[in-house]
Amino acid sequence: MCALFSQVFSAILTVLTILPSSIHLLLRPTKVNFLLSLSISALGFFLFSFQVHEKSILLAALPVALLLPHFPLLSVWFQVVASFSMFPLLKRDGATLEYGSVTILFIVASLLVYRRTFSQQGKLLVPVIISFLGMLALHVLEASVKPPLRLPDLFPVLFAIFCCAHFCLFFLVLNGIQFGAACEFWGQSGHRKHKTS
Repeated sequence: MCALFSQVFSAILTVLTILPSSIHLLLRPTKVNFLLSLSISALGFFLFSFQVHEKSILLAALPVALLLPHFPLLSVWFQVVASFSMFPLLKRDGATLEYGSVTILFIVASLLVYRRTFSQQGKLLVPVIISFLGMLALHVLEASVKPPLRLPDLFPVLFAIFCCAHFCLFFLVLNGIQFGAACEFWGQSGHRKHKTS
Protein backbone atom coordinates (compact mmCIF):
# COMPACT_ATOMS: atom_id res chain seq x y z
CA MET A 1 0.00 0.00 0.00
CA CYS A 2 2.82 2.36 0.92
CA ALA A 3 4.67 1.56 -2.34
CA LEU A 4 1.50 2.19 -4.35
CA PHE A 5 0.99 5.54 -2.62
CA SER A 6 4.60 6.50 -3.36
CA GLN A 7 4.18 5.61 -7.03
CA VAL A 8 0.95 7.59 -7.38
CA PHE A 9 2.38 10.56 -5.47
CA SER A 10 5.52 10.54 -7.64
CA ALA A 11 3.46 10.36 -10.82
CA ILE A 12 1.26 13.30 -9.77
CA LEU A 13 4.27 15.35 -8.65
CA THR A 14 6.12 14.65 -11.91
CA VAL A 15 3.16 15.75 -14.01
CA LEU A 16 2.57 18.89 -11.94
CA THR A 17 6.21 19.98 -12.12
CA ILE A 18 6.51 19.64 -15.90
CA LEU A 19 3.01 20.88 -16.77
CA PRO A 20 3.75 24.65 -16.68
CA SER A 21 6.63 24.25 -19.14
CA SER A 22 4.50 22.10 -21.45
CA ILE A 23 1.62 24.58 -21.43
CA HIS A 24 4.03 27.44 -22.09
CA LEU A 25 5.44 25.53 -25.07
CA LEU A 26 1.94 25.05 -26.49
CA LEU A 27 1.27 28.78 -26.19
CA ARG A 28 4.70 29.87 -27.49
CA PRO A 29 6.05 27.12 -29.74
CA THR A 30 9.62 28.01 -30.68
CA LYS A 31 12.76 25.97 -31.22
CA VAL A 32 14.41 27.18 -28.01
CA ASN A 33 11.24 26.75 -25.95
CA PHE A 34 10.94 23.21 -27.31
CA LEU A 35 14.49 22.37 -26.19
CA LEU A 36 13.91 24.03 -22.81
CA SER A 37 10.64 22.17 -22.27
CA LEU A 38 12.26 18.91 -23.32
CA SER A 39 15.07 19.49 -20.81
CA ILE A 40 12.63 20.45 -18.05
CA SER A 41 10.42 17.41 -18.70
CA ALA A 42 13.38 15.01 -18.64
CA LEU A 43 14.84 16.61 -15.53
CA GLY A 44 11.45 16.68 -13.81
CA PHE A 45 11.07 12.97 -14.56
CA PHE A 46 14.53 12.30 -13.14
CA LEU A 47 13.92 14.31 -9.96
CA PHE A 48 10.36 13.33 -9.08
CA SER A 49 9.44 9.99 -10.62
CA PHE A 50 9.51 6.70 -8.74
CA GLN A 51 12.79 4.74 -8.39
CA VAL A 52 14.93 6.37 -11.08
CA HIS A 53 18.27 4.86 -12.07
CA GLU A 54 21.41 7.02 -12.04
CA LYS A 55 21.79 6.66 -15.81
CA SER A 56 18.39 8.30 -16.34
CA ILE A 57 20.13 11.67 -16.06
CA LEU A 58 21.31 11.03 -19.63
CA LEU A 59 17.69 11.60 -20.73
CA ALA A 60 18.04 15.18 -19.48
CA ALA A 61 21.67 15.62 -20.55
CA LEU A 62 20.81 15.14 -24.24
CA PRO A 63 18.30 18.02 -24.63
CA VAL A 64 20.45 20.24 -22.40
CA ALA A 65 23.38 19.50 -24.72
CA LEU A 66 21.26 20.76 -27.63
CA LEU A 67 20.96 24.06 -25.72
CA LEU A 68 24.74 24.51 -25.96
CA PRO A 69 24.61 27.13 -28.77
CA HIS A 70 22.02 29.15 -26.83
CA PHE A 71 23.19 28.81 -23.21
CA PRO A 72 26.77 27.46 -23.35
CA LEU A 73 27.80 28.01 -19.73
CA LEU A 74 24.65 26.43 -18.31
CA SER A 75 24.85 23.52 -20.74
CA VAL A 76 28.52 22.77 -20.05
CA TRP A 77 27.95 23.02 -16.30
CA PHE A 78 25.01 20.62 -16.51
CA GLN A 79 26.96 18.05 -18.55
CA VAL A 80 29.83 18.04 -16.05
CA VAL A 81 27.48 17.63 -13.07
CA ALA A 82 25.57 14.88 -14.90
CA SER A 83 28.80 12.96 -15.48
CA PHE A 84 29.84 13.58 -11.89
CA SER A 85 26.52 12.16 -10.63
CA MET A 86 27.26 8.86 -12.39
CA PHE A 87 30.79 8.54 -10.97
CA PRO A 88 29.91 5.97 -8.24
CA LEU A 89 28.28 3.81 -10.91
CA LEU A 90 31.17 4.29 -13.35
CA LYS A 91 33.66 3.46 -10.60
CA ARG A 92 31.89 0.17 -9.88
CA ASP A 93 32.16 -0.63 -13.59
CA GLY A 94 35.89 0.16 -13.60
CA ALA A 95 35.54 3.22 -15.83
CA THR A 96 37.20 5.78 -13.56
CA LEU A 97 40.02 6.56 -16.00
CA GLU A 98 37.61 6.98 -18.91
CA TYR A 99 35.36 9.21 -16.82
CA GLY A 100 38.23 11.48 -15.79
CA SER A 101 39.74 11.68 -19.27
CA VAL A 102 36.47 12.48 -21.06
CA THR A 103 35.39 15.02 -18.42
CA ILE A 104 38.69 16.91 -18.58
CA LEU A 105 38.69 16.80 -22.39
CA PHE A 106 35.12 18.13 -22.47
CA ILE A 107 35.91 21.01 -20.10
CA VAL A 108 39.05 21.98 -22.03
CA ALA A 109 37.25 21.81 -25.39
CA SER A 110 34.38 23.92 -24.02
CA LEU A 111 36.81 26.54 -22.73
CA LEU A 112 38.54 26.71 -26.11
CA VAL A 113 35.29 27.04 -28.07
CA TYR A 114 33.31 29.28 -25.69
CA ARG A 115 36.12 31.18 -23.94
CA ARG A 116 34.88 34.59 -25.10
CA THR A 117 31.26 33.81 -24.14
CA PHE A 118 32.29 32.56 -20.71
CA SER A 119 34.42 35.64 -20.06
CA GLN A 120 31.35 37.83 -20.63
CA GLN A 121 29.44 36.04 -17.85
CA GLY A 122 31.64 37.10 -14.95
CA LYS A 123 29.10 36.86 -12.11
CA LEU A 124 27.81 33.51 -13.30
CA LEU A 125 31.30 32.05 -13.39
CA VAL A 126 31.56 32.31 -9.60
CA PRO A 127 28.94 29.64 -8.72
CA VAL A 128 30.19 27.45 -11.58
CA ILE A 129 33.77 27.59 -10.30
CA ILE A 130 32.60 26.92 -6.73
CA SER A 131 30.62 23.95 -8.04
CA PHE A 132 33.63 22.59 -9.93
CA LEU A 133 35.82 23.00 -6.84
CA GLY A 134 33.18 21.14 -4.81
CA MET A 135 33.25 18.25 -7.28
CA LEU A 136 37.05 18.20 -7.20
CA ALA A 137 37.04 18.23 -3.38
CA LEU A 138 34.62 15.28 -3.26
CA HIS A 139 36.81 13.35 -5.70
CA VAL A 140 39.91 14.02 -3.59
CA LEU A 141 38.12 13.01 -0.37
CA GLU A 142 36.68 9.88 -1.96
CA ALA A 143 40.13 8.84 -3.22
CA SER A 144 42.09 9.64 -0.07
CA VAL A 145 39.75 9.08 2.91
CA LYS A 146 38.38 5.70 3.88
CA PRO A 147 34.72 5.91 4.99
CA PRO A 148 33.90 4.68 8.51
CA LEU A 149 32.79 1.06 8.80
CA ARG A 150 29.30 2.06 9.93
CA LEU A 151 28.94 4.38 6.90
CA PRO A 152 30.26 2.37 3.95
CA ASP A 153 28.18 4.35 1.43
CA LEU A 154 29.19 7.76 2.76
CA PHE A 155 30.71 9.08 -0.45
CA PRO A 156 28.01 7.84 -2.87
CA VAL A 157 25.46 9.55 -0.59
CA LEU A 158 27.51 12.78 -0.56
CA PHE A 159 27.77 12.64 -4.35
CA ALA A 160 23.99 12.13 -4.60
CA ILE A 161 23.19 15.04 -2.23
CA PHE A 162 25.60 17.35 -4.05
CA CYS A 163 24.15 16.47 -7.46
CA CYS A 164 20.53 16.57 -6.30
CA ALA A 165 21.01 20.15 -5.12
CA HIS A 166 22.48 21.04 -8.51
CA PHE A 167 19.71 19.34 -10.49
CA CYS A 168 17.05 21.14 -8.43
CA LEU A 169 18.84 24.41 -9.20
CA PHE A 170 19.06 23.55 -12.90
CA PHE A 171 15.35 22.72 -12.91
CA LEU A 172 14.49 26.15 -11.50
CA VAL A 173 16.91 27.95 -13.82
CA LEU A 174 15.61 26.22 -16.95
CA ASN A 175 12.04 27.13 -15.97
CA GLY A 176 13.16 30.70 -15.31
CA ILE A 177 14.78 30.89 -18.74
CA GLN A 178 11.75 29.47 -20.53
CA PHE A 179 9.40 31.90 -18.82
CA GLY A 180 11.75 34.81 -19.57
CA ALA A 181 12.87 35.51 -16.02
CA ALA A 182 16.49 34.44 -16.44
CA CYS A 183 17.35 34.33 -20.15
CA GLU A 184 19.26 37.63 -20.23
CA PHE A 185 20.93 36.80 -16.91
CA TRP A 186 22.34 33.65 -18.51
CA GLY A 187 23.59 35.64 -21.48
CA GLN A 188 21.15 34.52 -24.17
CA SER A 189 19.57 37.72 -25.41
CA GLY A 190 18.52 35.90 -28.55
CA HIS A 191 16.00 33.84 -26.62
CA ARG A 192 13.51 36.72 -26.73
CA LYS A 193 13.95 36.92 -30.48
CA HIS A 194 13.24 33.19 -30.79
CA LYS A 195 9.88 33.70 -29.08
CA THR A 196 8.58 35.47 -32.12
CA SER A 197 10.22 33.19 -34.70
